[in-house]
Amino acid sequence: MPDQTIPFNSGRIAVLGDLHLDHWQRIGRNPLKDFQLEALLRTDFDALIVAGDLINGPWSNWPQAIEFLAQYIPPERIYALPGNHDYYRGSLMDDPDLAKVTQSCSANFVQETVLYHGKTRILCCTLWTDFALLGTPKDSMRFAAKAMNDYRWIALNNNGHEAIVPKDVLDMHIKQRAWLERHLASPHPAGPDGKTIVVTHHGPHPMTAGNIDKLTPAFHSDLSDILTKHPIDAWFFGHSHRHFRETVAGCDIRNVSIGYPEDRQNQLGHLETASIWESNHGPQ
Repeated sequence: MPDQTIPFNSGRIAVLGDLHLDHWQRIGRNPLKDFQLEALLRTDFDALIVAGDLINGPWSNWPQAIEFLAQYIPPERIYALPGNHDYYRGSLMDDPDLAKVTQSCSANFVQETVLYHGKTRILCCTLWTDFALLGTPKDSMRFAAKAMNDYRWIALNNNGHEAIVPKDVLDMHIKQRAWLERHLASPHPAGPDGKTIVVTHHGPHPMTAGNIDKLTPAFHSDLSDILTKHPIDAWFFGHSHRHFRETVAGCDIRNVSIGYPEDRQNQLGHLETASIWESNHGPQ
């Protein structure tokens, strides 16, 4: 997707992931109210970036989630990238349809997109996993294929006849990682004063994964090499619904998941502070 510029007014951006709106609506609850985020989002944010899993797919369900968020922040300030659930009952190739339906709601689709906000550049993509967290990627791929609905509910392409396999996810990881590293290696338009943040759905480091088990490699990769090679100020992600926050190689890594209603009592940390980024003003 082409680069986009977030108009600079307050200098503040909110980043949240894993709205899972359909799960909350089924039991008549509002996830933003449960997490005490309603008042926060009604303050003066230049943008809300959603790090995937707005609502179970297919793509035609996205307007429902965007309309819900638009009660709190104007839709033109909403920037959304897809998580795995956003492809359910659809296809891994659904990004063009997701982009069209997002734009029809006056919001912004940001798969493999660079956003500029003052002196901050924001690199956004799903960044599927590489399954290598435990050092046994083939075993982790086999376990994920058995344990996760992704490999039953996401088709490989738009004919809908063939479900994805973990190798398809790995291929997407390789593609999106290459996109991310290419942009991280490019000169910052704001020069040495510029800040860089990354927003993905999947997790970038085991220190923010919590207790690691056989399924964890389907949610997190170990991107220590990227974190040590490139200056990244903050990395926001979701997917695992665990509110861990750690600093790795000078990068502030934050899980900003809302998650399912049943996750609520097990959540850690405070989304109302972890989800905020403040940019410095400056020329693009």
